[in-house]
Amino acid sequence: QKGSQALLGADLGISARRPLTQKEKQLIVELSPGQKILSSQMTEVFSMVASSDGRSRLVQIKAIESNFPFYGKLERRENKETSLLPGGGVWVYPEVLTQLKIKLGDKIKIGKAEFKVTDIVDHDPGSGFSNSMSPRIYIAKEDLKKTELIRPGSIAWHSIVYKAKNLSLTELKDLRDQVFEKSEKNDLKVYTHEDSSEQMGRILNYLNDFLGLTAIAALFLASVGGAFLFRNYIRQKTHQIAILRSLGFTPAESVFFNTAQLISLSILSALFSGLFSVLLVHLSAQIVQSFFPFELFIQVSPSSLILGLLIGVLGGAFMSLPLLTSIYHLPVTQLFQPLNQSQPRAFWKTLLLYIPSLLLFWGLCIWQAHSLKTATLFLFLFLLSLVFLYLAALFFLSVLLPFVRKVFSFKSNPLLWSVRDLQRLRFSSTTSFVSLGLGLMLLNLVPQLKNSIENELSGPNRKKLPSLFLFDIQEDQISSLQEVVQKNKLSFSQVSPMIRARIHSVNGQLFDKGQGEASSFSREKQRENRFRNRGVNLSYRSQLLESESIIAGKKFSGVFNPEKDELAEISLEKRYAARLGLSVGDQVTFDIESILIKGRVINLRSVKWTSFQPNFFIQLQPGVLEEAPKTFIATIPHLSYDDKLSIQDSIVEKVPNVSIVDVSRTVDRIQSLIGQMGWALQIMSLLCLIAGFSVLYSIANHQMLERRRDIGLMKILGAHFSQIRSSFYLQFTFISASAGLLGVTLSLGLSYLLTTFVFDSVWKPALLQPLSIWGLAILISLLVIFLASRKALKTRSVELIQ
Repeated sequence: QKGSQALLGADLGISARRPLTQKEKQLIVELSPGQKILSSQMTEVFSMVASSDGRSRLVQIKAIESNFPFYGKLERRENKETSLLPGGGVWVYPEVLTQLKIKLGDKIKIGKAEFKVTDIVDHDPGSGFSNSMSPRIYIAKEDLKKTELIRPGSIAWHSIVYKAKNLSLTELKDLRDQVFEKSEKNDLKVYTHEDSSEQMGRILNYLNDFLGLTAIAALFLASVGGAFLFRNYIRQKTHQIAILRSLGFTPAESVFFNTAQLISLSILSALFSGLFSVLLVHLSAQIVQSFFPFELFIQVSPSSLILGLLIGVLGGAFMSLPLLTSIYHLPVTQLFQPLNQSQPRAFWKTLLLYIPSLLLFWGLCIWQAHSLKTATLFLFLFLLSLVFLYLAALFFLSVLLPFVRKVFSFKSNPLLWSVRDLQRLRFSSTTSFVSLGLGLMLLNLVPQLKNSIENELSGPNRKKLPSLFLFDIQEDQISSLQEVVQKNKLSFSQVSPMIRARIHSVNGQLFDKGQGEASSFSREKQRENRFRNRGVNLSYRSQLLESESIIAGKKFSGVFNPEKDELAEISLEKRYAARLGLSVGDQVTFDIESILIKGRVINLRSVKWTSFQPNFFIQLQPGVLEEAPKTFIATIPHLSYDDKLSIQDSIVEKVPNVSIVDVSRTVDRIQSLIGQMGWALQIMSLLCLIAGFSVLYSIANHQMLERRRDIGLMKILGAHFSQIRSSFYLQFTFISASAGLLGVTLSLGLSYLLTTFVFDSVWKPALLQPLSIWGLAILISLLVIFLASRKALKTRSVELIQ
């Protein structure tokens, strides 16, 4: 709780992209009679700042009152105990000094006013991830007026935060919901310190979801190995079960007697694993902490330990249900005979017995992904890959190997033995094949997706990206900006108007603004509520950009004619429309400063956001919004580094309130973030492969134990040590090479589908990486087999056959 309070600096907050009304400011106090409530107002805006020699950079201006923050502390270098008072200068992040080449005590220009840098903020508990876009400058709330940055239509967040020390988190959430219900405008955000913490960590939440899915895939592979050992344990106990049945035990009692032993061992192993995970989490928390600008509170909850215990016990048991039920129904006389590799059973009956395992796996996917849609897609692709590898293994063992044996006469005993063993031990061969194939598929899938996305950002088309993205341009500044650009022998590639509005109603019904992001378990629902509970940006344009294409409906008919009794035409971005449940033909009414504008959706657009052009979720046809209050955003095409700095400084000098984003630096930051997330996912995928190798080791080790007598007899009959060893190496090399090749091939196919249909990107495979992973997997497989078989192979023949 202390960590989330420090992130927000308060217990509760409300904000909007407009000045808050007096009634909105009083809602918290009015709904908390008798409570001591302290408040502090602030305004956040992005703006360009300039040094005395003309260097300029984009920063985040945070205008605060002297009593902020209520919790946490801004760690500063100079006057550490003083508050930020009007006329007291500004506090800056260290990056501001570096980027502007200034020092403490120098002056910087913010808007139309100059301020002295009086202190440096070394640590800001409330920064979260906000400084990933630009460094922050703190200024007194009253001094913001001098800058004249806030003008009609300016993009700024106006907030007020509250300290309610006597209210519990539950009471704060109730208060948040009451304010949300009583607010008259649906663009008002209301949040507790816990909500703010979740918003700061939204990127981590999504990353955590996908890491969780990858962890579940590793768990599935580990369960496959556990189920293999579980099944073989039960097979070894069939004689004991037969004896118990002969002594009068019922089938249920005899099977339960033996499986209870294994479940007891599973519980003990799960408890030890849980204890180890607690120690590992505390150790990793110390390492991870250094990567984040705020304090992390990482712990293993009791519910997680209990869930891990249940998974450890139930996972292998569920996957062994087919064998348990087959033993249950076998007569006593058959139990005394050796069990075959597979018991005859109708396919649909076997499939039904695996349903509990699939439901458990699906439930875990939903729990980790916080999304029914994502979990179902992941499960479908995972099962599709599993079925593909299983069928490939059957083809390899049942069709390909017999054909090879028939066509080629093997003179080499090791090769003959390895082919024979692969066919005879089908269950273990298939299990190894599927486990390695899935592990290599997951390991190679992440870098393939990462390569395609990075190629989209940094490929040959990067020169088509704009160099600078300008926003907060007032209508009366367009001509001044064009003069500056033309003096530098340049021109705007795009100039687009932007009008702030709210969705008032849809199809005659008041627009449902949702219940807030934190109130939903589903990530899709959280995203939908987030989109519903905020204002919208409207624009108008007669032609589509190169980055846009219509996927449903028709083009605009032309300029809107108010004399015709027709609704204005609306175009929506397809994903935005899906999140709000809108489609072609729906009527939407917008509220623009209390003026209602009605329109009808006539098309849905696909937008390539990596173009970094001024694209909008909502566009209206020309002739509707021209008279509405608006600001403009514009882009300047590709420039050299020196030209970019020159034009940026000229713009700031002429129109200081205009904010400028360096697109190339933004792309580099996105690539860096993708790289960091890719490494995290890659590590989790590596765990899947380790789980696959663990399955391979378990199977190989078990085969050594089961075939000790066979190995001893082969030695007595004259087989050389190297021949026996070669037969095992060849056997598992066949499995790892074929499974690995299919796994990496499958990853290429899945990466194509995901890149094309989910990410709307261009597929660009990295072919060298899968080949390297494939070769490395074969070498590791040989090492695993060496470790699993060396003891049995070196044992003397007499000991092996005893």
